[in-house]
Amino acid sequence: MPTTTYFNLSSQKRQRIEDAVKKEFARVPLIDMSVKNIVNDASIARGSFYQYFETREDLINYMLGKEFDKESENFLKILQESNKDIFKATYEYLVQILDKQKNNSSYYINIFQYLNETKIQPLKMIDIDNISEYVNFKLLRISSKEEIYAAVRVIATLTFSKKMEILNGNISKEEGLKQYAQELEVIKRGIVK
Repeated sequence: MPTTTYFNLSSQKRQRIEDAVKKEFARVPLIDMSVKNIVNDASIARGSFYQYFETREDLINYMLGKEFDKESENFLKILQESNKDIFKATYEYLVQILDKQKNNSSYYINIFQYLNETKIQPLKMIDIDNISEYVNFKLLRISSKEEIYAAVRVIATLTFSKKMEILNGNISKEEGLKQYAQELEVIKRGIVK
């Protein structure tokens, strides 16, 4: 977590630092991130960096938290706009995120590679209570918080997997979205007669 000193900086200086961090995240895997490159790009002294963040990991965790918060907010907005239909919302979310991330895919690939290597579970960042307030449960056969969490976990895992397949270039966006729509439909209908 950043120090109080960091939060006392002007918003322009914080933005300059965060832009430099994003540039570094896109350049190399997060494990190989260079504080030297960040301070050079942000035009700050190396010593100042350590007044703002105790360690590189503090910086990484702060930036990941901001990214998750932003994505969660975006998803909830889409969920509200889709009449609380979680299937329409997740499809639209994937379309939007792919459009946004296509120009900076290495940034997101490096983030998710780091999460995988460090065993950080992005699903633990999902606020199930918040999502459940926005879902129309009349459309679903779900009756408990445990079932809600299980459904969100399955859909989030599918979404993440398809996003990475597309961003890594393993499949075209068009083919990936087609497969994703089919996979969501299978989940929606269920597979048992």
